[in-house]
Amino acid sequence: MKEIKIFIASSADLKKERKEIQLILRKESDKYEQKGVKIKPVLWENLLLDMGQTRKQDYFTEEMLKCDVVIFMFYSKLGKFTKEEFDTAYQNMKDGKNPKRVFVFFKEFNISPNEITEEILKLRDLKKYLEKIEGFYNSFSNIDNLELQLKNQLELLIDNDFKEENKQSESSKEYKSGINIHQSDCENAFGNLTVNGDFNFNPNKSTEKKKIN
Repeated sequence: MKEIKIFIASSADLKKERKEIQLILRKESDKYEQKGVKIKPVLWENLLLDMGQTRKQDYFTEEMLKCDVVIFMFYSKLGKFTKEEFDTAYQNMKDGKNPKRVFVFFKEFNISPNEITEEILKLRDLKKYLEKIEGFYNSFSNIDNLELQLKNQLELLIDNDFKEENKQSESSKEYKSGINIHQSDCENAFGNLTVNGDFNFNPNKSTEKKKIN
């Protein structure tokens, strides 16, 4: 069964929404397990919270980078560690590493000019940065709206990524089957053929070095 690990990150003011997303993903996992896909939500609250030799945030970031997808949520503050996680996740994604997908959600709110804080300005800067790099972000007004968007994105994610993996798997099976057929044909055509020296053939091993982007 294919497992998709989804890390949920947010500033402290969206703790309730973070828990709600965890429940939503668990319910969706029950549905998609019938299709061979298991969804595993990951929250830092569910990780090991002991005192370690290194900074705890480094441990959380390490666990985040083991996930296939990361969901970031922002509301009235950017959050020092959440921004740090975002920068790391985005850079890793550009480098072709985990996470393979990054989703960003902003919770909507109304604010008067005299209520604008430094944190609000940081959020605006993040939106401008996402627009500059042509990164798409989503907005939601309440948990029902967020749930609807998550379900739609999850369906697209599984349809696109999981089906593509299945196609590659099937192509690999066909390739291996073809190799076996050709080897069998050769044996039937030439019978017992003695060759001086050893000849090893591994269809799954390429001698060419591939460039890693």
